[in-house]
Amino acid sequence: YPKVEFALDSDEGTAVQCTDKSKRPSGSNPNFLERIVLKCRLPEDPEAAIYAPPVSVKVYDYRLAGMVQPICGVAKIDLSKKLPWSKGYEDPTLSGKKKDVRAMSTGVQVKKIKQNGKITYRKDDSAGANATEVQEDPSPIAPLLPKDIKSAIQEKLELPDTGAGVFGALKHIKSPPPKEVVEERRKSILEQAAAGDLASPNEMTEAQMIAELEAFEDAEDTTKRYMIGREKLPAELEEVLPSSPFENFTLWRGQGKSKKEVGVFKGLVRVVRTEKELDLKEKKSGGIDMQQLLKPQQYTVRLYVLRALNLAEMDIGMFGRPGKSDPYLKVNIGDDKFNDKENYVSDATDVDFYKCIELHTELPGAGQLEIEVMDYDFFGSDDLIGKTVVDLEDRWFDQRWQRMGIENKIPDVGKTRWATKPLERRSLFTDTKNLEQGKLECYVDIMPSHEAEMYPKDDIELPPSQMFEVRVVVWRARDMVSMDVMEDMNDLYFTGWVEGCEKQSTDIHWRARNGKGSFNWRMKFDVELGHNTTAMKFPYLHMQAWDKDLLKYSDCIAESFIDLGKSFKRAYKKNQTIEVYKKRDIKRELESVRFAKAQEEKRKAVEAKKREEQEAKDEEDRLEAIRASEQVEVDIETGLGAPGSPRNSDRANSIGGDSLGIEEDGVQLVERGVEKSDDAGYTALQPANAPQKKRDKKNGLLSGARERASTLEKKFSSKEAKKRKNEEMKEKKRIAKIKKEREAQAQKDELENLLGSMKEICGVGDDPPASTWVKLMRKDFETGEEEEVGEVAISVSIIPKNMADSNPAGFGRKEPNNDPYLPEPQGRLKFTLNPFSMGTQLFGPALCARIACCLCCVFGVLLTYFIAPYLNIIISLTK
Repeated sequence: YPKVEFALDSDEGTAVQCTDKSKRPSGSNPNFLERIVLKCRLPEDPEAAIYAPPVSVKVYDYRLAGMVQPICGVAKIDLSKKLPWSKGYEDPTLSGKKKDVRAMSTGVQVKKIKQNGKITYRKDDSAGANATEVQEDPSPIAPLLPKDIKSAIQEKLELPDTGAGVFGALKHIKSPPPKEVVEERRKSILEQAAAGDLASPNEMTEAQMIAELEAFEDAEDTTKRYMIGREKLPAELEEVLPSSPFENFTLWRGQGKSKKEVGVFKGLVRVVRTEKELDLKEKKSGGIDMQQLLKPQQYTVRLYVLRALNLAEMDIGMFGRPGKSDPYLKVNIGDDKFNDKENYVSDATDVDFYKCIELHTELPGAGQLEIEVMDYDFFGSDDLIGKTVVDLEDRWFDQRWQRMGIENKIPDVGKTRWATKPLERRSLFTDTKNLEQGKLECYVDIMPSHEAEMYPKDDIELPPSQMFEVRVVVWRARDMVSMDVMEDMNDLYFTGWVEGCEKQSTDIHWRARNGKGSFNWRMKFDVELGHNTTAMKFPYLHMQAWDKDLLKYSDCIAESFIDLGKSFKRAYKKNQTIEVYKKRDIKRELESVRFAKAQEEKRKAVEAKKREEQEAKDEEDRLEAIRASEQVEVDIETGLGAPGSPRNSDRANSIGGDSLGIEEDGVQLVERGVEKSDDAGYTALQPANAPQKKRDKKNGLLSGARERASTLEKKFSSKEAKKRKNEEMKEKKRIAKIKKEREAQAQKDELENLLGSMKEICGVGDDPPASTWVKLMRKDFETGEEEEVGEVAISVSIIPKNMADSNPAGFGRKEPNNDPYLPEPQGRLKFTLNPFSMGTQLFGPALCARIACCLCCVFGVLLTYFIAPYLNIIISLTK
């Protein structure tokens, strides 16, 4: 049970005060939460403040019911700079010693000593021969670096761009445009396409429009919701808030060479004339609320860990592979612990965690948030990669931290959001190494436990990875270099694969000549798209052309690498089928935009119509209210309807008497339940002695109001009916026009598809739909340059796996052969009894012609040999 003793010597004697014993939250980190007041006499002369006595702090361990009380550590508090009236006074709420992040993480104070041109790191001066030293060569650019890097960078950015250096280029880097800007730009480009000729000098070409549209769509702002309004720091928050709201005093034990650091005393030390001044001073300077400090409360701590970067390699590399680590997170505050060992990441030094870890603690209390990145080992104990510590008390009781991001706090139901604290990039350290062991991107929220239920956790989880099917169709090849020089042919086939997938090959086009080949072959690859998946990091499609040889190894003719990065991102983002090489139809997109615009105008027209109807109804209600108010005015002026008036009193008297009659004041009572018109009723209820002119005036006003209301209603009804009829006619014509255009376009597309299919079957078709010609390259080892040796027509589709399973397509040309349909390839080797045709197919026209010439020569020689005797006989007979 530790306790702390404070002693202060003065001319009036020694004032001693002790705290109560405490081991809460633990014996090694006890909290006392007491206010100790030491009354003494101090010099009032500012010049004599240097003679103020120090406060002696001793920490005792209370053992065996107090019979043994060894000293755990001692410290001295210098009061010469704590007298508010002294010249050297330093306000502890405005200034303080900069926090050592490494010491907070490892508990080791490192001192930097320069000697003989080299820099030495030493744990402490009293460690003697056990001191840990690391030699470091002095940096040749250290004298050139400014002390304040941040201000120096800002000054560089404010200078004009001269074309040299990186700071000028940074001025031209723009943030991605938001979604609204992208959509507006897309609409403006499409409207420009409809304005006139696409190829005119003053307008962009269709290709340029498509390129700009894709650039704007790909550059859409993807800022996560949890990062909106949140500052991103390049280092720890302690670099921004270098001083602590508390004062820390090192506790020492031992003397001389055996003296060593054993702990830290954290507290507040103030010198005041009266005890009442303390609270006033703290509140005035925006310091700590003493009532909150002395009464611990339960708090919820949410640690959001995004990723770890450049982690140290804990596993040894083998067989030429670099070493890696198997990191996972381990977090604790006092007795509340979190261990994510079961979710370790294999073989990684850059890890995406994206986890929210919620822990609970009492502040003041267990205020050290320890974050450890561990290395999982299958055999033996796990290793510590690095550690960082966040002092929660320093943050919660610091008004500067409390104000951070408070402008983004939203308490409204359904839109609740806690204050946005900065995203930090914290360094990881260990006790045994002086170098940084990696970085950890995270931010910390601290909130009272009763408020934590109102504010949900930030959703920082990465969107789940999704499976897609990449369908690659190899259609045909052209301009291929012949590897069989004698025959001027190739036994051509293609192999292809997406990074991380197995290779697939087409069938072989035997004896392909004239550099052409026909395949119509479908390949299918399953890829996983998501944050940092293999396909996202290496989004490449490899295509290779080969010449098949039966007696030796096959020859690689050429290859090509196709970057599918943008298409992968677009497919993952929209979760829909992407035809990589499908040409965008600007006209159809414009039609859809116009249709959406027409729908928006129609919606606005309906809303305007509703508003007009509501205004007409309001006008009618207003007129009705005017009529009612005028009737009331008439009743009041004529004395009818008032309390105690003859009308009301006689009506009451008539309940039990006659239902109809004339009373003394000349007022006619109408029988209850008898219907009457307004005019008749008004006339009947007029008193006999009322002035006739006033009655006529009121009757005229009522009649005029009724006529105006009736006229307005008739006018509005006829105008509204005519307008509604015109709108209905326009809408019917517009719908009929759209239907007619769509039917004509559908017939045109169907005819084009039919003609294309027929041409493809006959082998004279145009380029396949949604395809492109990819250049095949190979390296010329004599010149060292890449040269083009052919082209291949391919089409690529990226389809969500669930959609691909619902609409399957077979490998190659197998069933189901659809989307697209792949006909049998043209120009392949065919068996025939015609020796000339078969020879041409097998050996090529050139070699076949040579063979034919040789055969003709042999036949001529043999013919000459056999017919020579007969020729001699014929010659002799002729003589």
